[in-house]
Amino acid sequence: MPIRWTTPEEFKFLQGEKKVYLTIPSAQKWLFWDGLYERWQIEFPEAARLFPNVDVLTDEQKITVEVEKAKRKFKLRTWFTNNTKADTRTTNRNAPAAHIKVEDALKPTRNLQETEMYSRMYYEDKVKMRVENEIAVMKTPVSKKARVDVVCRALRESYATESDEVKREVKAAIKDRGEARQKARERAQKELDSPISAQEMQENLRSIYKELDAFFASVWRRTGWYFSVVGGGLIPGVTGRDALRCITYHYGRDRHGHHWGQVYPDFAENVQGQYGDYIEDIFVPSPHNADTSGKTTRAPVPEMTQKDLERELDTGSPAPDPSQVSAEASTSTAPHPGCLSQTPAPIASSQSSKTVSSAAPSTSSEPRPQQSTHDALIDPCGPADPTFNALSTVSGQQTAALSIGVTPVSGLAHTQAATPSPSTGSVLAANSNPSVAVQNFASPNWGTAASQPGLVDDLFGPLNYSDAAMFGSQFSSVPFQNTGLPTCLVTEHI
Repeated sequence: MPIRWTTPEEFKFLQGEKKVYLTIPSAQKWLFWDGLYERWQIEFPEAARLFPNVDVLTDEQKITVEVEKAKRKFKLRTWFTNNTKADTRTTNRNAPAAHIKVEDALKPTRNLQETEMYSRMYYEDKVKMRVENEIAVMKTPVSKKARVDVVCRALRESYATESDEVKREVKAAIKDRGEARQKARERAQKELDSPISAQEMQENLRSIYKELDAFFASVWRRTGWYFSVVGGGLIPGVTGRDALRCITYHYGRDRHGHHWGQVYPDFAENVQGQYGDYIEDIFVPSPHNADTSGKTTRAPVPEMTQKDLERELDTGSPAPDPSQVSAEASTSTAPHPGCLSQTPAPIASSQSSKTVSSAAPSTSSEPRPQQSTHDALIDPCGPADPTFNALSTVSGQQTAALSIGVTPVSGLAHTQAATPSPSTGSVLAANSNPSVAVQNFASPNWGTAASQPGLVDDLFGPLNYSDAAMFGSQFSSVPFQNTGLPTCLVTEHI
């Protein structure tokens, strides 16, 4: 066993760094080295080692220190190479499947050229001996490039002199290979489109970090970019809200060895917590249950752990279906993430956006594109006054949390609402256009009464409704008549 060059303190330091080193993908190791050298010099400065009693170094001493620093870098690299071989081999044995799968999916495919297929079919019998003879007579050492050039030239010349029968065999082999690859892609796509079992889902979740490592290592090599990922959904073997889990993944560390989640202030609360609310809204839709501060009262979604994936599952049992995860007081199904559904949609709540939305069945089969925040109110059912400047108060406080604009109808009656309560009351107000009705749901935190123009956040329409009771008992009954008029739902930003 070679003599250890490190002191006990240095060895302990390197053992701690080794744990970090093993978690970093190969493509990012250079980031680790820069940080390691800096941390090493902070803990064990080379100048203090060489000249312990010298406060100010001479130019010659400074040169000596820099030379020793360079030697130290080489020693450190050698130490990690020698002391992580076993761990690296173990890690690499577990990773190839995911890495190859991602690489194959990203690389464009093409059929082989005729000389390439010819090489596969006849190289050993017809070309190899010629190549070896040519290389043997070369006087200088043969480089890899020179050897490749010899092989390529020999293949071209040999194939050019082949019979028509051999060339037909080569072309037929290329065609068969292309058809086989196409069938394999179609079969793989069919497998992707077919439902998976709970056990398959469990295995896929177990390897999710390896898949992410493989994917982002490939992307990093081609772009040089770093990434942070948050994800969430349902785990198998659990029902209801308890099935919800989140994950976070970071590809890239700074020169101190930290990823973004470690340097972002209150990452768990400001990122994971907010994303957990978003995931819950997608998979477990429920009525907006807000307190007077406008914050939801739900617990954050927990992060997935290995223990979550150790449950015994029945063979062949289906993977969790988001549409079967129901929330209290809601029978709606969750819309596909990122889509504006024109089917009956849930009343969703998000702590991060503080947006309330609801929709009744649509009379249109065509989905409406989502409008960006701060677009002027545009009624998809017909022309409407885009400013309405509603002035509505509840106990002297402005009520501009949620508004419903009704398509202009000549002679539409506007009736004052019943006496509202300060927290959930509602007041019907009309703007200068007597054919546009606006309803505002109260929130006692909006400040003193003031006139505010409506700004579109989400545009759902055209929609039908019977009366506002559809929004749930949390809101007071409203004075709209059972007209079945198309409506538009918007949120207002103060």
